[in-house]
Amino acid sequence: MTTPPDDFEQRVQAMFLRWGAMGGLALLLGFVGQGFLLTLQVHGLEPRMKVLEAQLERNCLQIDRLDEKVDSMRSDVTRLTAREELAKAE
Repeated sequence: MTTPPDDFEQRVQAMFLRWGAMGGLALLLGFVGQGFLLTLQVHGLEPRMKVLEAQLERNCLQIDRLDEKVDSMRSDVTRLTAREELAKAE
């Protein structure tokens, strides 16, 4: 049979229970605080993301225009090459 815990043992168990509860509460508050800080950081990033989206859109439009110019130059080169070949053949 087990003997009932004495007064000292009960006080030690109660102390560990309190420390564990306080540690768990501190951990929970830490997670809540960290979540709040992360939320603030994300909200702070939203305006910056909108600026980056606008820059990306402008860059894509510039790339599209450059691509059109390259296609135009390529067709000009093809046309001029065909003309030169016809001139050489005559």
